Amino acid sequence: MRRTRTATRVQPRLPRGRPSGRRSEFCSHIPRWNPETTVARADRELRQRTSADLCNRLTALLDQQFWCWGQDVCRAPANRRVEYGFCRLPPPEGVKASSCYQLRRPEYSVALWGFALVFVVPRRGSLFLRRFKMGPCLSSADNLPEEVWALEQIPPHQVPSDEDEWQATLELFERASAWIANFEDWILTRHGAAYRNDVAYAWKQSIVNGETMGKIWRAMRFGSVTELSNASFASPEEP
Repeated sequence: MRRTRTATRVQPRLPRGRPSGRRSEFCSHIPRWNPETTVARADRELRQRTSADLCNRLTALLDQQFWCWGQDVCRAPANRRVEYGFCRLPPPEGVKASSCYQLRRPEYSVALWGFALVFVVPRRGSLFLRRFKMGPCLSSADNLPEEVWALEQIPPHQVPSDEDEWQATLELFERASAWIANFEDWILTRHGAAYRNDVAYAWKQSIVNGETMGKIWRAMRFGSVTELSNASFASPEEP
């Protein structure tokens, strides 16, 4: 009897990031991911590993941070992201989309849009954070995505699948938190607490004073995949 062989496809454990917004030959073999549903799944699992209350507060803090980053771009007299060292990559002419801001350092790289953040550490991987939902996702990519101006163009990231991947994801989140804290320290030094408080207070859903944002981000510590300690969240005061 003649035997028939069934071909099997082996999927990579973690999806590799592609170097540009165009799908490469390698990435054509990776199932197209849905950022919204993937982040929602990661958010649900993080809530099971920590607490719903903490995730709610972290989500609100991240939302406030994105608001402040947006104001750093549009408030006169200068684009403070560019002043900090970011490179602005506008979308192609005729395309209505969010600019991408990239910051490259030997020890880490950051890609920032109005809707998401990608934080990359060489040989450690890539962290994807979506605005409005605290669901950290992971990729093994160690380079920033290029030619990306929309959410669906971001290279595939996935929900951590086991304890080791969750530990790696939370370590990347802690390093990203430390970078955000450093950025906020720079804002306070360069532009003053009054500026940051005014920006934060303008966000009607703000949960902390602008000048305390950096302290809270720096206090984020994941001791394990099931335990997190954080600074207290104080109600914002009118500047």
